[in-house]
Amino acid sequence: MSTSVPVPQPTDLHIVRGTHDGWRRDLLAENSIEYRVWRDDGGGDTVKDEVVATTNGTAAALTAAATGISLVSGTSDNGTAQYHTGLGYSGDVGALMECVITLPATITTMKVEVGFTDATNDNGGAVLVKATPTATADDHASFVWDTDDDGEWGFHSAKATTVQSEALTKFTPAASTSYRMGVRIDGDNATGYINGEEVASIGGGLGIEGATAVSAYALVIARAGSASRTVALNNFRVIAPAY
Repeated sequence: MSTSVPVPQPTDLHIVRGTHDGWRRDLLAENSIEYRVWRDDGGGDTVKDEVVATTNGTAAALTAAATGISLVSGTSDNGTAQYHTGLGYSGDVGALMECVITLPATITTMKVEVGFTDATNDNGGAVLVKATPTATADDHASFVWDTDDDGEWGFHSAKATTVQSEALTKFTPAASTSYRMGVRIDGDNATGYINGEEVASIGGGLGIEGATAVSAYALVIARAGSASRTVALNNFRVIAPAY
């Protein structure tokens, strides 16, 4: 990292719990001049101009809604809707992305990813095949759930094309359910959180290439041509040291 300012930990339930070591710092980091913050709650009539919105396929779209931003896969086989911040982060500086997502009522034939990746236009996502595992991205750290593979969340990363993965059998996606997801990159290491709990850690300098510019992102992909899937991105935030 280029500064002594620490990368914050996820703030999930700190405001209620108020007992975790360092929780005051994590809650107040967003207000400090030492950090830069991306925050998007989807409010308004349109998706913000700053968002890098990437879609592929018939009727794929990102739309503003009362509950945040709707990622709509559309009706093409492997149709994709992606939300990106742009390539403004890196592990060497450090960054924490957090989002709240809500899965649709029907959760068959779909893929979801959230995390950091080195491209904003990979239509298949950063993870090529969850089960193998293989990656499209050279460098990324992402949660992935793909019904083409299995019914569980997984945490995947790649450092200069070398792929790592951890299965997360504790968390099986459920219909119409919200999840608080967090991915923290610090140097060449990556950590994943679900609902405030650390569930995956790829350390030892194997998680991600810290020098590579990455985008924080979320995406949904349809796995059946006629079945559009919509994931609600209820809130999205990235906090990173400013220098």
